[in-house]
Amino acid sequence: MPIAAKGSHAAMVKYYEASYEATAAVANERLSLQADSGNIVEGVKEALGTRYAGVWFDNESGHWQIGELPGTSLSQVQPYLTAHNISDSAVELVPVQSSVEELLAAQVRINERLMAYLVAGEVSTGIYEPNNAVIVRVSTALPADSVSEVHVLANSAGSAFVGSNAAPVAIEMRAAEPSEVDLQPVDTTCANHFNVFEEEVPQVVFCNRPLRGGVTIWDNNSVCSLGFIVTNGPEEFIMTAGHCLAKDKEGWFSAFANFNESKPETWGGIGEERYRYRGELGDFGTINLLSGSGVHSPWFPDDNPSTVADLHPGGGGGEDYLENIAWSAVGDITCRTGGSSDTQCGEVLSTANTEYVGGVLTGYLTEDTACAIEGDSGGTVFGNHSGLGMLDAINVPCGHLGAKDYYTEAVRDAVYSGVEFYVPW
Repeated sequence: MPIAAKGSHAAMVKYYEASYEATAAVANERLSLQADSGNIVEGVKEALGTRYAGVWFDNESGHWQIGELPGTSLSQVQPYLTAHNISDSAVELVPVQSSVEELLAAQVRINERLMAYLVAGEVSTGIYEPNNAVIVRVSTALPADSVSEVHVLANSAGSAFVGSNAAPVAIEMRAAEPSEVDLQPVDTTCANHFNVFEEEVPQVVFCNRPLRGGVTIWDNNSVCSLGFIVTNGPEEFIMTAGHCLAKDKEGWFSAFANFNESKPETWGGIGEERYRYRGELGDFGTINLLSGSGVHSPWFPDDNPSTVADLHPGGGGGEDYLENIAWSAVGDITCRTGGSSDTQCGEVLSTANTEYVGGVLTGYLTEDTACAIEGDSGGTVFGNHSGLGMLDAINVPCGHLGAKDYYTEAVRDAVYSGVEFYVPW
């Protein structure tokens, strides 16, 4: 599948060149491999079942790597590789000792034993498939005796056997800045938002029909950003962050191209919230494009492909189309569009993170090196025409060293709500 030569792909190539000292040709080749691989995480997981031990992209070699437990062979995933024209030379098996299922089970035990530290925003956990390990991040603000206790509790939980053939899992202890384990959601109030109500807002050209992922939405009080459009049969939804919707506000709006703050007719009602969740399963929700009273929103029905407004600073522009919903893999190069900071690109660092976010213990967050600022919550995370998730939180904002953002996988939204979502294409 060829990928667009402009817009976010150009930003991804630029990011790849700078991060890996690669030529544009090498960057394009490796990003094309990621794009052509589709939802490889789901494909490999289905092929290996309980023996699934992770899949990640090694940006140093330009290869996909698959965790290899005893008895795992390339032939088991060959049907998926063949269907996506992925050559055997682009895939490596890496011997590991634990399945992802075992890593997640160990993480649950670690979280239980470290709960007091987790809810205090002093510790966070995650999964790092390339090292086949559970990450335990420990705030550098903790006193030495507390750090020692965290180490003892985490290692004892990781060593606990969960079956007759189970082996202890690897635990990777990391010292972390306090901001890395006590995250902040990135919604804001209209009064504090610096972009929405300016006379000329560059992004509103994307706000006439159809709705684009990443544009600003608000409920006359709070400002967030739009995820991408999904369908469930005849119903159409917008995905966003759960904490944006968890304020008992039902009506959400976006702007038409002739937006004027003082003219409500230029404020387009999107619809009412349908699902919302924020907690140990993630942070996600949906807005129904058809209101509960049966009154159509100005954008319903949206008979167009799901698109993301590509607002990469310094050029690009246009739109990115989405073809499917996919799981993220460590090493993926992704982009994220939000109404405040436009389009930013980065690399997935870890998955299944449990973090303290704005006073709520929030689980299953994916960490990457993109950045965000207030008003970006709910914005679309995507890569190579796959919708990956919705932005939830940051440690430090754009413009500061070490900025990262955290998002909930879009697939988890479907898992939680019990609705089988599809990207319209």
